[in-house]
Amino acid sequence: MSVPAITATDVAERVGRAFDAAETRQVEAWIADALALASQLAGRKLDGAVLPAVVRAVVLRAVVRCVYNPAGLKTYNAGSVGYSAGDAAASGAGGPAFTPVDVTAIGRAYGRSLVQLRTPPAYPPGRAAWWPTKPPYPAPPRADPTGGAS
Repeated sequence: MSVPAITATDVAERVGRAFDAAETRQVEAWIADALALASQLAGRKLDGAVLPAVVRAVVLRAVVRCVYNPAGLKTYNAGSVGYSAGDAAASGAGGPAFTPVDVTAIGRAYGRSLVQLRTPPAYPPGRAAWWPTKPPYPAPPRADPTGGAS
């Protein structure tokens, strides 16, 4: 099932209040950022016009988390009161962040397995291939071809 594009109004409905002009611009930027992150996970460009319902819900949740926690703080303490956002926070980087469950949902919506989503590249960044020039270990001792007989 595909649903229409994500707008700042959709986010405002989930937050339960209207946004002023500055907040609307910020929310629209977060939507664009979340769609860019989701595009990497989906393996295709997601422009927001037509998304599977589950992907739309995941992107909206990520943007709503930004509204409530714009700095992306994982924990916050003020005197005896503490707050922990856990995996839902962006590690203090701000902007949208996907939880491991979100990552899996987006990948599955586009037929990608966890192996495809989490497998690192075969070579270090910036190199087509990498081979050590010397082995990092000593060579094993060679066996005596005569079997010890002289």
